[in-house]
Amino acid sequence: MVGCETVMGESAFSYCEDLTDVTIGANNTEIGTYAFYDCTALKNVSIAAESEDDTIKIVVDDDAFQSCAVQNVVIGRGEVELGDNAFSYCENLTSVENYDDTTAMRLLPGFIARDQNHPSVFVWANGNEGGWNTCVDSLFARYDLQKRKVVHPWSDFDGIPHKRMVGIRKSQLLRRVSYGGGVNSRAAKRNRL
Repeated sequence: MVGCETVMGESAFSYCEDLTDVTIGANNTEIGTYAFYDCTALKNVSIAAESEDDTIKIVVDDDAFQSCAVQNVVIGRGEVELGDNAFSYCENLTSVENYDDTTAMRLLPGFIARDQNHPSVFVWANGNEGGWNTCVDSLFARYDLQKRKVVHPWSDFDGIPHKRMVGIRKSQLLRRVSYGGGVNSRAAKRNRL
């Protein structure tokens, strides 16, 4: 949808099992409460992603995408108003890109609450190769009970270097692993590349 004001009413696409992608152009947008609730096939959401206009209004009401299978969300420039629990229980959500620090500050507490007890989270990655939101770094310490470090991908931050590993072969990575004592460790040393 491009070139008009977009308003999606309450529960407009709720329980839509075949909806996989939502792309909304650079225009004023309002997404109602539970508009995409429990859309189990929804993977990608793009709202005004290409917009350079800081004056468009983007409103995502409370619980708009609750319990979706959404993985990637891109919200472009503009005045973004994000309702409470807009992306709550979206357990597959791995990527949120937004140009607006205010939106990041609203989303982050929910993401930390959802993921802080996940066994594979040992650091928080704030950003990607496109940049990071330094204004939310302090929120990680405030909401994370385990007080894990924050990294800024592709940079050195808080004493943790995080650079892209271009041209490194698997065998080079395996050589960097330090082995302790014991039978299994000796076998691993013998078999490493």
